[in-house]
Amino acid sequence: MKLNPRMEAFIFSKDLDELLQARQAITALDEDDEAVVRAVIKEWSNPQSVANLLFHPSLIPADIRVATLLRGLAERGVMYYVLAAIVGFGGMVPELSSAEREEVATILLDFLPNSTGVLAQRASVTLSGVAREADAPKIFSLLDHADETARHNLRAWLFRTFEKPGIEAFTAAAARSTLDAEAQAALVREFAEIGPGAPPEVKRKLLTLFSYIPNLDEVKE
Repeated sequence: MKLNPRMEAFIFSKDLDELLQARQAITALDEDDEAVVRAVIKEWSNPQSVANLLFHPSLIPADIRVATLLRGLAERGVMYYVLAAIVGFGGMVPELSSAEREEVATILLDFLPNSTGVLAQRASVTLSGVAREADAPKIFSLLDHADETARHNLRAWLFRTFEKPGIEAFTAAAARSTLDAEAQAALVREFAEIGPGAPPEVKRKLLTLFSYIPNLDEVKE
């Protein structure tokens, strides 16, 4: 089966910037392209090609898209698949059903406590897109995470999520977490500072921080 040049450039790209350019050059998949994508996923043996598809799941046929990303999240033999699936899910949040969002949030909430570095950082970004207010106590409990960027993103999600519910709801959610009382009180004070007239340095606490995603050949498994 012969790949068209654009799909070939995508499947075998080793640089994430070049991968993005290759993805942007693909407007549609023909039958041969789709067959190749399905074969790559079924074989699950070429780390670069599998990861490329997980990073850009819009090229994965819709009938196996979510299942493939969930498989990537569950992978432990090639942790780069986990990173790619986390990023991939983050880019398709609007397409997910409420049940799928809840499933992804549950997985990431379980994954985050023992994750480090870019995995934790990007998990905190994707979690921010799928978490619900009901997840807040668990997210409060993660605010002792060792990674500073992950902590910032989780805290920013809490601040954004409770802007409308208000400080009483924020305080109640914190009280249902495992975060110690002193840390809870400090967060409530910090949350109280955020408002329409807050200075820029305070408003920055609401922003999500994105971290550098390494290429596969830069990662040591």
